[in-house]
Amino acid sequence: MNNLNSDFCETELGALPAEWNVAMIGDVLEPRGESMQPSSIGKTRYVGLEHIGSGNSHLTRWGIESEVKSTKNKFYRDDLLYGKLRPYLDKAVLAEWDGVCATDILVFAANQERANPEFMVSLLHTTRFLEHAISTTTGVNHPRTSWHSIRTFRFGLPPLPEQRAIAHVLSTIQRAIETQDNLIAAARELKKSLMRQLFTQGLDANGAVKETEIGLMPEHWELVKLENVFESRLGKMLSGASRKGISPRLYVRNANVQWGKVDLTDIAQMDFHEDERKEFRLKKGDILVCEGGEIGRTAIWHDEIAECYFQKAIHRLRPVNENYDR
Repeated sequence: MNNLNSDFCETELGALPAEWNVAMIGDVLEPRGESMQPSSIGKTRYVGLEHIGSGNSHLTRWGIESEVKSTKNKFYRDDLLYGKLRPYLDKAVLAEWDGVCATDILVFAANQERANPEFMVSLLHTTRFLEHAISTTTGVNHPRTSWHSIRTFRFGLPPLPEQRAIAHVLSTIQRAIETQDNLIAAARELKKSLMRQLFTQGLDANGAVKETEIGLMPEHWELVKLENVFESRLGKMLSGASRKGISPRLYVRNANVQWGKVDLTDIAQMDFHEDERKEFRLKKGDILVCEGGEIGRTAIWHDEIAECYFQKAIHRLRPVNENYDR
């Protein structure tokens, strides 16, 4: 003990409550190590990395073993499933039923005399553990961590009753987040449905319509080609040389264009010479459309930055008529 409050003590991890111990992952979790060959007529639930949401602790999606081939890992209720491929994606969930999973998912059984499974799955989502896992990856194109690497991670282990209490609080918050996400997803689907109606029938669903080469549309609408309304331009090709230019300028990448907004929290720079600055400089009202990643992501540029450009993989649509209502 030092001069800390008597309820705390100094440890290699810093100040921890006096009742807590410093433990390693390997002290309280054990790799399951069971495998099976899926059956073409099997109905056992199957979990792949694609079914695990980044940062989520519970599964909301899964497949069926008959949909997959080759050997898979077995897991049981209350096991922890951890994605060892690209650990920066933060994929770890608690199994709520028995099933099989991809071999890029590590399966852990918790020693329930020492560790609460819900507490442990939350631990796997902490920033400290995430940084540790990322630092232990090997491989360039498909970086992976391993049980051998993460089992030595040290953390503060509370008594079991306190673990359960902490897990309950975090689980309650997570369920609230999932409920909110479901409401947002439902609102997006409603918007898509309304867009299908509004862009084919307009505001007056019972108004006069006419037949066109793309189907029925309101009689007073005009059928036009996109190229007659917008000038389309691809951005500048990214290269090593352009990154090392003498007059770097901020530019929008594919990753900056999100659905309905431009995210500038991580914006890069590269060189644009004088002619390119005229050609690739963004103007207020430009529409940015991604052709890479999540194809079709679209946002409007609102002059968030006074001088900004854009790279290839983004199509800039600019109205031919500057008075066009965007």
